[in-house]
Amino acid sequence: MVNCTIEMPFLISVYGPTCTGKSDVAEHIAKEVDGILINADAFQVYKHFSIGTNKSELKDHYHLIDHIEPTSQYGMGEWIKSCIDILENAYIKDQNVVVVGGTGLYLRALNDEWQEIYPKASPELKEKIIEAYKQHGLEYLSRQVQSFQLNESDIKNPRRVMRALEKKALAPYKQSVQLPPFKKIKLSPLYAPEDLKGLIQARTSKLLEKGWIEECKKILDMGIPINAPAFQAIGYQDICAYLDGSFNLETLTHRISLHTIQYAKKQRTWLRTEKNLNKVNFHELATLKSRYLYEFLEELKECN
Repeated sequence: MVNCTIEMPFLISVYGPTCTGKSDVAEHIAKEVDGILINADAFQVYKHFSIGTNKSELKDHYHLIDHIEPTSQYGMGEWIKSCIDILENAYIKDQNVVVVGGTGLYLRALNDEWQEIYPKASPELKEKIIEAYKQHGLEYLSRQVQSFQLNESDIKNPRRVMRALEKKALAPYKQSVQLPPFKKIKLSPLYAPEDLKGLIQARTSKLLEKGWIEECKKILDMGIPINAPAFQAIGYQDICAYLDGSFNLETLTHRISLHTIQYAKKQRTWLRTEKNLNKVNFHELATLKSRYLYEFLEELKECN
């Protein structure tokens, strides 16, 4: 390992749609800069759900993978809290950090140091608000959230009004992000969107061959209910339907591929709005050794 003197450690965030090689690049960077890895995928945090969420073979090297039980409610607020604890400890040790995952919301909240992050609403709170909507109507609910200064279109949107009510109830528990002064770098792959479709289809088949269906059976046999939060990960609901005899294996493969392609499209749309995102050739980046990688990262930092 090349010893490089730096003023402060790097916080390197690796963004990108699914199936673009984010984890491989993040792991390479972490190895070369002697950094730690933090998972930023909303479903890889759950235990037991491994094949379908495509956890790395090096998952034991990551923080926040296999972090919680599949039945637990876990959202951005909980992830941010856990992540900040890890980052503060790393900064004290002058240690570089590489954060990687496809959940762009998590990465943006972290890097932009959002000041109002609310915990995930419990099913009980959501049900209470829905019942209030059914009993009293939208106008009544809107009066309860006037302090949120919703605009005219928001006031007419039941979903947004109910979300505002959730925030009002959760206001005592909201948190803000304040990070140590890392050198922040955000990386995203250069890729041809049309190539992703074929890559996703191939990976879907590979994951099914790897034992995804058997993994899902095992999870169900453990008594984990199908309405558990972890079951919202792409593909698991489809596999449950397949196991019930709703369709054949060919249809299952097609459905999972289609849902993943649709998700990748949403990820691409999200990335177009990300500030100071450095688009780089992941293949070339994965060939850089320590000295050159540090130089490359320093040059990117100077450009931001």
